[in-house]
Amino acid sequence: MSDRQKFKSKMKRLAKQQRRAGYYRTQSVNHDGMVLGRAPARGGFPWHLVPLAAAAFWLFRAFAYTINGPTAYLEHVEGLQSSGGLGGFAAWMMQADSLTIWIAQYLQAFV
Repeated sequence: MSDRQKFKSKMKRLAKQQRRAGYYRTQSVNHDGMVLGRAPARGGFPWHLVPLAAAAFWLFRAFAYTINGPTAYLEHVEGLQSSGGLGGFAAWMMQADSLTIWIAQYLQAFV
């Protein structure tokens, strides 16, 4: 069997493995001519968790709004606002918006 036939048979075998594996596999040729099949590198930012984090934050705000009551919650946010710096940012993030109030009204039945 010639080198060309060996190469073609190896490529055919790797293509079959790629189809059977169910996910994309990259093929590369080594420095000595050997064909390697590798799974692609995984990584990157988990963007699918961003909406989950936002929903969890809204639930946290609504729970705090429900537990403390509207007046105590707003007093706490005003106290954060007057502290300045990072407290000002926290107060801006913790402001009670309409969605937070709506979720808090829904949570009152459970708390």
